[in-house]
Amino acid sequence: MIRVLLVDDSNVIKKIIKDAIQKDNNIQIIDTASNGVEACEKSFILKPDIIIMDIKMPFRDGFEAAEIILSQYPVPIIIITSMDQDQLILDKLNKLGIVSLIKKPKGFDYQETIKKVIFEIKKHTTIYAKINQKNISSLTENILNQDNLVIDKKGKFIPKIICIGSSTGGPDALANLLLGIKIKIELPIIIIQHITAGFNNDLVRWLNPLTLMNVKIAENGEKLSAGVIYIPSDNSHLLVKNDGTCYNSCEKLNPFICPSIDVTFKSVAKIFKQNTLGIILTGMGKDGAEGMSDIHRAGGYTIAQDKESSIIFGMPKAAISKNVVNCILNINKIGEYISEIYLSEYGKEKQNFGR
Repeated sequence: MIRVLLVDDSNVIKKIIKDAIQKDNNIQIIDTASNGVEACEKSFILKPDIIIMDIKMPFRDGFEAAEIILSQYPVPIIIITSMDQDQLILDKLNKLGIVSLIKKPKGFDYQETIKKVIFEIKKHTTIYAKINQKNISSLTENILNQDNLVIDKKGKFIPKIICIGSSTGGPDALANLLLGIKIKIELPIIIIQHITAGFNNDLVRWLNPLTLMNVKIAENGEKLSAGVIYIPSDNSHLLVKNDGTCYNSCEKLNPFICPSIDVTFKSVAKIFKQNTLGIILTGMGKDGAEGMSDIHRAGGYTIAQDKESSIIFGMPKAAISKNVVNCILNINKIGEYISEIYLSEYGKEKQNFGR
């Protein structure tokens, strides 16, 4: 049974949504809240599997409530709002890492909206299944302890491509990472961010002013170029082919997540092998852990964001638990560290990319 907390300041809307959703025998509305303050309190007490929440509410709006909840309790949040989806709204949702945004209908005909809500509930409760902490070994627990930060020497690692994966809280983490890179990295960079369908171009616009590199949507058949950051097209996995070109695939390569970090990381590790730099950032679930394993086995170098700076530590923790992470760093240090790795091999001279 999927346990849902429903948050909306309208009692009428709450009743419509609650009655309709609970017709599905697999979903239960365990409680409701009328404002952001109640949402936070009930989230921490009831620990629902998913939260459905409005934005415009008294005392504390949906943005503030989501930020507080996600900072302490990893749970998927679906926003249902009547507010226009202007750039300010989209930027805030991207920054927080809200898993889905659904527009309220005009009037009270919620039939199609409920279908979308039920689909998103089932999808995201599957994607963000909690990692069972009881299965983590005592060795892993020592690694996860912030007093036992793991930093391996880079040695003779020669990067030729950088792959970054992130989810909940990712846009803000990506911004911090890119701002920490004070030079132009003359390597191709791929970013996979779990994001609501239709927001990919907004992510490009969000990141482009923050970096000396060019951020763009990858095009099918496009040759990977130095100094370019690639983001997959909408509803697609991003793969790299043997000839070093991009390919956006709409195939169901991951049963629950698109774009998938694992799919991209595995693709890159297969081609670039020991020259791959893989980075996993904040996010729920464990997408990216298998991909980081492939990079590690191929002889590449791997970095995970630390627990302290992660909104949700799930994805970095999953990779660390596999013992495939070379370095654990605060998000404010990762950009600087990438620059150090790059300059240690290429110096300050501009390099041409080539496998």
